[in-house]
Amino acid sequence: MQPGIYIIDPSGIHNAGKAVKRLESQGLYRDLSTVGIIPAFDSIPVRVVQTWMNLIHPMNQKWLPIFVSGMEVGEAYERTVEMILANPDLKKWKYIFTMEHDNMMPPDALLKLYEAIE
Repeated sequence: MQPGIYIIDPSGIHNAGKAVKRLESQGLYRDLSTVGIIPAFDSIPVRVVQTWMNLIHPMNQKWLPIFVSGMEVGEAYERTVEMILANPDLKKWKYIFTMEHDNMMPPDALLKLYEAIE
């Protein structure tokens, strides 16, 4: 082995251009505040809830799941949206994401939706 001084590139891989393209395509730096509306007349299967708990949420973004119980699905959505619009803070949030008892989500579902929206 030859004598030498070895150092890694101090700019890091995220400054080499790839991260900029990834961040721009994903748009995770934008306001992605999201209210999740989850109507359930009775109970929700454990396997479904488990997929919801594994949803990846972008760092430093607001996420608020709201569970609605004992109402027909249409009424649950209508009343929850009315409540959101009547709330001085929540009405400024950008997105509403809905999940129902029969929707199992992949972990990156929210990230893919955010990327596809804009």
